[in-house]
Amino acid sequence: MFRHRLLDRRSKRSRGVVTAELLLTLPLIVLLGAFLVGLVDLVIAEQKLDEASGRAGRIVALGGSEQDVRTMLDAFWGPERARYAQVTITPLNQPGISPSTDSFATEIDAVNFADAPVARTQHRELIEVRIELDVRRATVTKLVPLGRDEKLIGRTVVSRH
Repeated sequence: MFRHRLLDRRSKRSRGVVTAELLLTLPLIVLLGAFLVGLVDLVIAEQKLDEASGRAGRIVALGGSEQDVRTMLDAFWGPERARYAQVTITPLNQPGISPSTDSFATEIDAVNFADAPVARTQHRELIEVRIELDVRRATVTKLVPLGRDEKLIGRTVVSRH
């Protein structure tokens, strides 16, 4: 009987210790969970931005304009988020560079074994498509471990004939 009372007192004390430990560690567990949710949200936002810049690059490579890119962003993100995106389309080829050094690819038209191969150079224009979006606009949650004035950038370089 004495033993039973002693065990009963110990279990009450251990319950109190477990409760105190839980109250001390629960805020840390919640903070860690919030950090992980924010980190995953940031990774998803970066992947979506990369996909959007790739799609925009395809549009520009096929001769599309910035308005076509904006239309794609409206469909991709929705008009509410897409209106905050900054789209920059920049040609990377600079004037004054000769077509032979600035060309993207070279084709061989014919091979004459007596003479050197005759090569024809195709000139392709390189274009950079850059999409910038504030972190607070790109993410769904507000738990992202970055400053609110940080920008996410998606960049794609394409060639256009």
